[in-house]
This record gives sequence, C-alpha cells and structure tokens, in this order.
Amino acid sequence: PLHQHSRWFPPSGAAWPVLQPLAAPSARSAASFPALCDFFVLAMRAGGAAPLLPWLPQLLDAILAGLAAHNLAHALALASDGAVCALQTLAAAVDRFGPEEAATPLLSAALDRAAGYAVPNLAAALGASQDAAAPHADVCVAFLELLYRAALFCSEALPPPLLDSALALCARALRQPSRDLVRAAAALAARLAESDELRPRLLASEAGPARALLGGLL
Repeated sequence: PLHQHSRWFPPSGAAWPVLQPLAAPSARSAASFPALCDFFVLAMRAGGAAPLLPWLPQLLDAILAGLAAHNLAHALALASDGAVCALQTLAAAVDRFGPEEAATPLLSAALDRAAGYAVPNLAAALGASQDAAAPHADVCVAFLELLYRAALFCSEALPPPLLDSALALCARALRQPSRDLVRAAAALAARLAESDELRPRLLASEAGPARALLGGLL
C-alpha cells in the first residue's frame, strides 16, 4: 500500500513523477483514494514544510481531483467517505504549509476550489431538512474543520467571499441535531469572531447572514 512507503518519499519531490501517474486514477477510485490520502498525510508529517513546497501544487491538485470525483453532486459509492478524505487531507496540508508565506497563494486557491465543490451542495442539504442534511453531516464537519484550521494557520488565504460562505454555512449547521456538526460550526464561528485579522473583513462584508451571525457572537 502507498501509505507504507511514505517514509521513503524524498522531501525534494523527486519521486513525484513516479507517483503522479497513480494519483489521477487513485483520486477517482472509492477504493484507493483513502490510501492515497493516507500516503499524502504521512508524507507531509515525515518532512518539514519548506523542503516539500516544490511538490505542493501537484499534491493539492491530486487532493482536489479526488474531491471533485467524490463530490456530493455525483452518485458514487462511498462519495461521502471520499469527500471527507479529501477535506481532511487538505486540512493536513493547511496545518503543514499554512505558516509558509510562499504557500499562501496555493492554499488560497485550493480552499476556493474546495468551497466551490462543497458549499453549494452542503448549503442545499442543510437548508432542505434535517433528514436531507443527515447523510452529509460528516462532509460538512470536515469542511468546517478545514476552514477552522485555515483560520488558525493561514488566515490570509481566506478571502471575504469564502468567509461569507463559511458563516452562512455555520448558521445553517447550528440548526441541525448533529452534535459534531454544531460543535464544528460553533468552533469556526467563534474563531472568526475572535480573530483581530478576520473579524474586520467579515464585518465589512455585504453578506447579511454572515454579518448577522458574527454580530450575534460579539
């Protein structure tokens, strides 16, 4: 399995040409995508952020390809599991590379693409009914936790439109019966409200729901 060989992954990214042909088909497979994500997470833990930066673009592309393939709009088996794997792996990349200034543009673009895949479907599910939201609760939790990690480690990668979407999603998630979903939404909203850097961006936003939720926390 891929994850058993992560300790041999050269920090310079020299092994990427070998791995890349496997990444695309693995990203589309419900069976192998979790193993690919495990490999990426362990490889990121094995080396420092700076030596791994050269292959960050390819890593993010592979993760986002998996998120697209397992997007909630597709009726794939284990689509939810695949989306959760992708979002959690992206969160691991945020943890590892967030403090690196050179990674900020790449992470910002990746978060924007992830939101484009996840937010419309999650917002529709959470806004429909509790029954409709239940199957997607784990994906929503993973997405909110991803944004929480981004707010902690790379707040500059969170533009106002993404923050607006995040708080609008939080407002819907807080009305759900899932304890994990409410916890993730409350943690993200509280982090955004207490951040001296992010709070002014949100208060200046034109998005009414986002401002209303943030105002209720202040």
